[in-house]
Formats: sequence, structure tokens, C-alpha cells
Amino acid sequence: MSTQKASALKIPDAVPTGESLSSKSIDWREEFRAAAGFLRDHWALLGLTGLVLSVVAMHSYLVQEAIPLGIASQEIITSLPMLFILVVIAVVSLGGSIMLPTAVMVGRHKEFSQSLLDEVLRQAGDAKERQRAARMRLLAWWTFGLVTPSVLVVLILQWDGWQSNPMGYFVLLPLATLLFMGSVVVVVSRTVPDTWRQHVQKRWGVILSCGFAQMVVVVSLSAILETRFFSSATPKFFFLLLLVTVLLALVQAAFAWIVRDLIQGPGVLMRAMGTAGFVMLTVCMLPPLNHFLVGYVMQSSATGGRGCTVFTWKEKADVLKGLKQYGQGPQSVPLRVPMAIPGIYFVRPWDGSWSTDIALVSVTDVAKASKCSR
Repeated sequence: MSTQKASALKIPDAVPTGESLSSKSIDWREEFRAAAGFLRDHWALLGLTGLVLSVVAMHSYLVQEAIPLGIASQEIITSLPMLFILVVIAVVSLGGSIMLPTAVMVGRHKEFSQSLLDEVLRQAGDAKERQRAARMRLLAWWTFGLVTPSVLVVLILQWDGWQSNPMGYFVLLPLATLLFMGSVVVVVSRTVPDTWRQHVQKRWGVILSCGFAQMVVVVSLSAILETRFFSSATPKFFFLLLLVTVLLALVQAAFAWIVRDLIQGPGVLMRAMGTAGFVMLTVCMLPPLNHFLVGYVMQSSATGGRGCTVFTWKEKADVLKGLKQYGQGPQSVPLRVPMAIPGIYFVRPWDGSWSTDIALVSVTDVAKASKCSR
């Protein structure tokens, strides 16, 4: 073949030299058509997979919570489809809230041809050592930008004035948001020092949103740590907070790089669906994760989202003595309700004194359910 004929040939999906895959136009109509076709062709397999994952997750939860209820019982079987839907929603909600702050790294403004991550790699050059160093520098600054405001906000919360003053939390909310927003600005300025001002000017809305989301995530994590482990006034709490925020920074940075790779070129939705399927497989199969998420779904639905719960017994309630709180009238001790089925609550004391023991309480013995007082 002559050189002239060869030059006239068009190579499908070819990318010009020096042009990134992300610059290729994505036909979203074709993307949705391919995703819809996959779902249409494999709906039975996907449904069966969802049912199997629900069974595995539920069985693990029943065993770890020592709940005397058979996996083949009618109440469990009928709840499996709804359980899988709620676990998916919980994964999306929790994962989305944790990963939303990374939008500042992978998102693009219409006036910028590259995302922050792409620009970091472009400035590093083609050498693998320099790119690795750029990634580590970004990770270090992202971790610093998460740990520093987290510790400052928790220290500020130790002051009793925020709780005694009616306007305390209204002042704390914008102050904490500004701290996290400032940390995001520092990360941008240290990773792309040549163009950071343009990024801040053009993407201030994204940076503000990321700072607010990061603040909500960290405050929620600190509240969980304080409830489950240590008081926020102890050194152990701050050590655990530092460890959790460092791990969170690593997860967010890894997620940002994964998203960057997913959106390179055509096939975005199929790659995203594959990643989501892998995440759901991992969540439902690994005991620590499936216990946490199934527990979140089952306990929140059993108590109406109360967590620690106090029952007010009816006058002739037939309940165990260990569930009654003497000196408080007909109230129960603070209870944990890991599951409820029609007509029955499965309960144990909140303080963990019963270990794996669990009591079955009839719904007809309960007059009122209240949240535990702090």
C-alpha cells in the first residue's frame, strides 16, 4: 500500500499524540444505550446475585448479633429484597458523603481543559519518578488539609460556651466550614502553585461545597467515635481521631485517582457499573462491613432511627427484670434493638452487660419508645 493511501485511512478511536484520553468526546446516548442493554440482557443474573448477597449479609449479621432467628424464616425471606435495596442506598449515601470532597480534585471547570489531578501529572512530566513524587506530595498535603482543621474543630467543641450560648452552633458552623475550606485552598495552592489562583477564582463554589462536606464528614466521624469508644476530652480520642482522619484521607485520595481513571474515554458507565458491583460484593461478603451496614439498616428501622432506646412498659408487661430500670417508673434500661419482626423486638441492654444474650419482647408490652437521655 502506498504512503498516500495509508495516510488517508482513519483509525477508529485513535488519540492524537499528546492528547489525553479524557479529551475524547463521550457519546452519552451511546453510553446509556450500552448500559441499558447490559441490564436488559443480564437482569436475571443481576437479580439472583443481589438475592445471594442479601442472604450472605443477613446470615452474617444474625450470627454476629446472636439473634435466634432462622435464615429460612418467613420474616427473613420476605425482607431480603428490601434489605438489599436499603444496603445499596446506605452504601451510596455513606460513600457519597465521604467521597464528595474529592470533587475538587477530579472535577473540571469549563474554562480549564484539565482537572486538578491531570494538571498535577502534567506539571510533573513523563518521568515515572516525578509523577510518583507528585502523587505523594498531593497525598501528603491532602492529609494535612484534613487532619489540621479536624483537630481544631474538635478542640473548639471542647469549650462549653458553644453549648451554653444559643447562638454558639450558628457561629461554629460557618467557622468550621471556613477552616475546612481554607485547608482545601492550601492543598490547591501547594499542588498547582502556578495556577492555584485561577482554580480558586473560577471554582470557589466547588471549594466551598467540598469544605462544607468535609466538615460534615469529620464531625459525624468524631461523634461516632465519641459515642462508641472514648470521651472527646481524653487523649485516646484524639489519637483515634488522627488515625481515622489519616485513613479517610488515604481513602479519598485513592477514590479520586480511581474516578480519574474511570472517566477516561468511552465506556464510562460500564466501568462505573463494574466498580459499583465490586463495591457491593465486597460490602456484602466481608463480615465487618456487612455487619455494620445490615446493622444500620435493621437497627434504624427497628427503633425509628433512635439508636439507644428506652421503652415505657405497659402496666401488666411481662418482661425480664434485667430490662426494668428501678426508680424510673415503668421505664426500661437503655436498650439496643438489633432487630424487630412483626410482634417481637429483639433487645439487649445498651451497656453490653449481657454480652451475646438477647431478650424477646412482645410489642404488646411496650407503651412508648423514647430516645435515651444523655
